[in-house]
Amino acid sequence: MWCPGIPHRPESDSGYRLPNVSDLSDGRNWSGSEYMGFWDLMIAKKCHTVYLNEFWQFSDSCVFHYIAGLKTGKKLSDHAGNFVELDSARKMVKSAIRRLEDYGFDVSNLHEALTVLKTFSSLG
Repeated sequence: MWCPGIPHRPESDSGYRLPNVSDLSDGRNWSGSEYMGFWDLMIAKKCHTVYLNEFWQFSDSCVFHYIAGLKTGKKLSDHAGNFVELDSARKMVKSAIRRLEDYGFDVSNLHEALTVLKTFSSLG
């Protein structure tokens, strides 16, 4: 995922890629909830558009970043710049869950994210 106005600009993208927790190097280990809370705040305060990497629906973190953008009314775009509608996002995440479960992966976080996605109205 990347977002205009945040450091770590990738060479080929027009936005800024969000660094992972190890890039924050504040000398401590961040918990998963601290990391997600930090990026929820960054998305809410610093982003106008959230661009999602290809295959974002397979990553629970990326799906929760989509949700953070959805909650704060941000434009949500895929890797090609196409708007990612809520109904499409739900279908993509549901399909990703099925595929990952077929391979035996634990997708409890994706199930949680899908449950959250289902609480939003498609009508805006």
